[in-house]
Amino acid sequence: MSPRSWSWWAFALSVSTAGCAYAVILGVTGISWVSWGSCPGSDFYLTRAVPVWSALSYIPFTWLAGLPAVATGLLVFRLAVRRGRPQWGRITTWILSTLLFLTHGGAPVAFSVDLLIDRSCLDTWGGPPGVRYFVLSAVAPLLAAVCMLLAVRQRRQSRGCGMGEIPTPRHE
Repeated sequence: MSPRSWSWWAFALSVSTAGCAYAVILGVTGISWVSWGSCPGSDFYLTRAVPVWSALSYIPFTWLAGLPAVATGLLVFRLAVRRGRPQWGRITTWILSTLLFLTHGGAPVAFSVDLLIDRSCLDTWGGPPGVRYFVLSAVAPLLAAVCMLLAVRQRRQSRGCGMGEIPTPRHE
């Protein structure tokens, strides 16, 4: 594995560990609020979140801010590279990062849609404590998933002239 790949994996593990520490040590265990009005993002998220939360409780890879998914992805990718089959590691990492995107990506997207439509939708999310509970807890797993994808990406081979090279005209 390249040093670039190792650095992305290290960053993914660090972010996921920090998110796990936030969830376990500093995290909020629950929230209660009353709001009025209707915002499409929060309505969609809160009505569709029940299946996601129940799936989240049965999928251990998504627990602890995605730390098991990151560790498993690193282990499988490392073993696949050592065995000469890096594509298997890439596919496994893509699946694990997609799982993190699906389980943790709903709240930030819905919150962003609400804020783009109307700034007063912050109250329908429970104000700052609600945003901290719903959105902030999803940032670490999403950032870790992006780092996982960057760690396993292949570098493209340059087909043209490189940076700083001057193309020479061809005379036939």
